[in-house]
Amino acid sequence: MRAGRLIVLGLLAVLPVGNACAANLFGVVSERNSAVAAEASEQFEKRFPDHQVILRTPRQLAGLDDRTISRLLADADAVLIAGVFGEDAARVGRLVEAVPASKRLFAVSSASTLVEQSKQRFVAGSSVWDTANAYWQGRGVDNLANLFAFASQDQPQGIPEPHPLRPIRSGERLGPNDAPLVVLFDYETGDLAGNVDLHEALCEALLAHDLACRSVFADWGSPSAEALEQIRSEPPAAVVMLQDFAVGGSDRDRATAALMALDVPVLKGIRLNESDRRRWQRGSEGLPTDSVYYRVAMPELSGTSQPFVLALSEPPRIDPVSGIEVRVTAPVPEEVASASRRIARWTALQQAENAEKRLAIVYYNHPPGRHNIGADNLDVPQSLFEILQRLRAEGYEVGELPESPEALLEQIQQEAVNLPENNAALVALQEAGLGHPSGPYRAWLGTLPEWTRAELIDGPLAALEHRVDEALVAQDLDAANEIVGAALHDMAYVIEGAPARYHERAEALLDQLRDAYTDRIGGQGDAAVLADLTRALQNQGIEGLRGWGAVPGAVMTVVDEFVFPHLRFGNVIIAPQPPRGWEVNEEVLHANLSVPPTH
Repeated sequence: MRAGRLIVLGLLAVLPVGNACAANLFGVVSERNSAVAAEASEQFEKRFPDHQVILRTPRQLAGLDDRTISRLLADADAVLIAGVFGEDAARVGRLVEAVPASKRLFAVSSASTLVEQSKQRFVAGSSVWDTANAYWQGRGVDNLANLFAFASQDQPQGIPEPHPLRPIRSGERLGPNDAPLVVLFDYETGDLAGNVDLHEALCEALLAHDLACRSVFADWGSPSAEALEQIRSEPPAAVVMLQDFAVGGSDRDRATAALMALDVPVLKGIRLNESDRRRWQRGSEGLPTDSVYYRVAMPELSGTSQPFVLALSEPPRIDPVSGIEVRVTAPVPEEVASASRRIARWTALQQAENAEKRLAIVYYNHPPGRHNIGADNLDVPQSLFEILQRLRAEGYEVGELPESPEALLEQIQQEAVNLPENNAALVALQEAGLGHPSGPYRAWLGTLPEWTRAELIDGPLAALEHRVDEALVAQDLDAANEIVGAALHDMAYVIEGAPARYHERAEALLDQLRDAYTDRIGGQGDAAVLADLTRALQNQGIEGLRGWGAVPGAVMTVVDEFVFPHLRFGNVIIAPQPPRGWEVNEEVLHANLSVPPTH
């Protein structure tokens, strides 16, 4: 037996070292907690330098065969499983069945089957498992380091009691005391390594706009609802919601009521830990499809809106102490800056008198024409009329309003509908002052990436060439295949919606193009063949494939001007949504992700 030693641990108290601690602790810890687990491992090593903690994430286990995992379990003196669910839990559960019953096994915040396997290893009525669970639920580096120490000892002693983090914590207010306050609302883990960088970046950007900033961290569920009620004591001008799902969980109604009482903009901030910057920029879907419901749709039930992807995954690193793969996110500077600018504009609007505010209301005009103002049998003119009346009652400058919804509809049909195929009507609208020079737009378009310009001018097939070339230069074959698959799938629908005379030839060319891209990505294709096939498809004359031409294009334009039909009522304009096209079936273009809107 080794002689015992004492190490002074500052705030953590004095803990025994030596034979009280097992030589080897093996743990499986969720990716979400990998960063704090790495920090806790470092702290554990400093306290117990003669011993070892080996950690892996479920993602790392997926890359190991059963024999390797069984060896790690067999070599360990104690096993910790934290935050493991689903198929990972089923596999781990099967393998730990072979671990001797005398070996300490702690499963916390994991699948119920694993938790039960763990509890059964301790004497009925024992508080050992409950104490371990309390360390985990307490969260934070100190509690997790203490959990490692507790799990490693046959007879735990001298370890500080679990000290749970408060369910609601607020950071200090940053910025001038008289500046509008923006609250960054996050999970209780928001101030841990890998998460707190986003708070720091957002606060820095907000302070640059003469705004104040405060971070609030709350446990999921009722504590989040309570925290939203508490921030009313210092009412914010805006909230950035970093929690996913419906805020408040089972206490959602209470959380939603608290947000409604604040009556301020609530922007949705997204940490995208599945994609790094390169993958996100080249990918075809933005957010993983199976995450849209909990990152965007469910938060909308609580009143959040205007989602921004504010942080992306950093390349994973392996912790040198424990071997755990650490995956954290890093702020996206341009998205943080964009969100901060928008918040600054929202706060400026809050401080302005209603009579000074300028509003634009866009209504349905699909397909284009004078008689398509309704939306799914809804009475759009009546709605617009009532909105204008309410704006006037609330102090907005709306000028002289029509006497009735019917009179408003008559004005809309004369001056504020899209008529892309009626050149005489477009000229009349332009001469009536509804034209807008295309020069500023042309200059702005020149600042965008090359593939974006190609997409608008020459169509999605031209953009596809640029995007695939970028992916191949980066040797990202998966991204190249994903981009091609999504784009050509959308193009097939465009062809299907075109007049029948185009189908046979265009479908044959699309099949050839698909084969040519397969060869190109496989390293055997000819770029000249791809270019020829792309031009051949563009020359079929199918709207949506051929692009919108040089600025200003041919949709709702006269000479070098855009025509924007609208009605102006004081500081309020009402206008139809721009048309997506007219030769192709409108429904095909309406939700097509590969075909860009017109200029």
